[in-house]
Amino acid sequence: MQDFHQITFVIFTFNEETRIERVIRNFIDFGPILIVDNYSSDRTLEISQRYGCDILLNKNQGWVEDEDTAFAVKSAVKTPWIYWGFADEMLEIETITEIVRISQDDKYSAIDIIKKNYYIGKFCHEVISARLPRVFKKESIDFTNNKIHHFGKFLESSSSIYKMPEELFVHHFMSYTAKSHNDSYNRYSDLECLIGSHTVPIGLLKIMAKAIKRFFYNYFFRGGFKSGNAGKYLILYSIWYDILRDMKLYEMNYHISSDSIEDSNNIVRDKILYNLKKQNLN
Repeated sequence: MQDFHQITFVIFTFNEETRIERVIRNFIDFGPILIVDNYSSDRTLEISQRYGCDILLNKNQGWVEDEDTAFAVKSAVKTPWIYWGFADEMLEIETITEIVRISQDDKYSAIDIIKKNYYIGKFCHEVISARLPRVFKKESIDFTNNKIHHFGKFLESSSSIYKMPEELFVHHFMSYTAKSHNDSYNRYSDLECLIGSHTVPIGLLKIMAKAIKRFFYNYFFRGGFKSGNAGKYLILYSIWYDILRDMKLYEMNYHISSDSIEDSNNIVRDKILYNLKKQNLN
C-alpha cells in the first residue's frame, strides 16, 4: 500500500454505522482519514477506529462549514490538502487518482468537483448537481463568518483552481424518504433563517419564475427525465425548500407564531360568539 502524505480525507459523521465502513474502504489506500464526528451514539466510532482512522469529536451548529468546525478540522489535519467529504458519498478510483495527482502538483490550490445525486435509489444525472472546491489546500479557503450553504472564501486566484472533468464526480447517495426529506428540509430551513444569508422573503412572481426555470432546466437539460420519478421528485423537493424557507422568513419578519395565529383566530371566534349572543337576545 502506497502512503500519500499530501491529502487527508475528512469525513463528517453522525450515527453512520451502516455507511461508514464502505466510505473508509473507499479512501483508506490513498491517505489518512479523519472522522469528524458529531458525538454519534451508534457504532460509527468503533468501526472507524477498527480501520485506524483518526477521530475528531466536534459538536457543530447543525452544519459543518461553520467557522468553528472548519478551524477545528484544519488544526487536526497534518497534510497540506483536505478532502471535505460525507458518509453518504463515494468516489470512483479514477476520480481519487486524479485528486491525488493534483494534490501532488504545486500548480493548484483547490479542486472544483461536481456532486451528482442518487434519489430513491436511482442515479439522477446532473439534476440539482453542484460544483464546489471540496478538495483544497488548508490555507486556501477562509471559513470566517461562513454562512450555511456557502463554502468559505477562496483566498487565491481562480487560475489556481483545477476544474475536475464532469465524468469524474462525487457520487452522492441520498437515502431520504419523503418523510425524512421533509424533516431534513425543516431543520436546514430553520438554520438558514436564523444564521443564513437570506433575510427577507421574495415576491410571488420571482418565486414562480424561479420554480419554473429550475424545473425545466433540471428536468430537460440536466437529464432529470432520464431518471423518471426520482428526477422529478428531487427537483420538486428543491423547489419546495425555497418556498418553505420563504414562508419561515415571512413568519420571522412579521413575528408570526402559533400564539399570534391563535390570537388572530380568536378575534373572529369572539365575533362569531358575539353575533350569536346578540341574535339570541333578539
